[in-house]
Amino acid sequence: MNRPRARAAALLALLFGAVGCVSKPPSGAQIFSIDPPVVVQTQVAPGAHVVSVDRVEVAPEFAGRSLTYRTGPHSFEKDPYAVLAASPRDLVLGLVRSSLANTDFVREVVELGGPVAADLLVEVYVSALEGDFTVPDKPVAVVGLEMVVISLPPLPQPLATALRKAYLRRLPLPEKSAVAVANAWNDGLTSMVQEFLGDMRAALPPASAAPAPRH
Repeated sequence: MNRPRARAAALLALLFGAVGCVSKPPSGAQIFSIDPPVVVQTQVAPGAHVVSVDRVEVAPEFAGRSLTYRTGPHSFEKDPYAVLAASPRDLVLGLVRSSLANTDFVREVVELGGPVAADLLVEVYVSALEGDFTVPDKPVAVVGLEMVVISLPPLPQPLATALRKAYLRRLPLPEKSAVAVANAWNDGLTSMVQEFLGDMRAALPPASAAPAPRH
């Protein structure tokens, strides 16, 4: 190999080594999930709500399937060796829908515009989904959600926001690896959704006094 080619090869090796240094597996790609809870039969309270998850939006820097690492105050790195099993939007949607379905104050989780009309809409904005490696010896996973609950009273009454709240978790990692980040994302998202469900329950009228869902 001549010297220009050798230098080019060395530069390429250095580049790919830098990009993949965080979580490069021994061979092949790593695929991770964000797992929803198993939906179980729940005894719902009288007057329980019909809910639709109207919207899930993910901040652009975290919207792709590749795991994202923060490397500086204003810089991110995409992991070429570690991806999510589906888009973050779809995975978070599944987590929120299943979690709602397991509560006693939700009678049914339905598709918006379907044959059964919802009386509550839930909107989700994923504001953070990253591994933060800006402090080399103190890696953390960061997950953030903003949750909105909108009440749909019988017409002609206007829509009303029943709850709007932001949730954030910064979870220390045992190591700088994709496995550690993905595990922490699951823990953080599950914890925040459970906190949100408690806040949602408190923000709504008691189930026994709730208005009947519109059909």
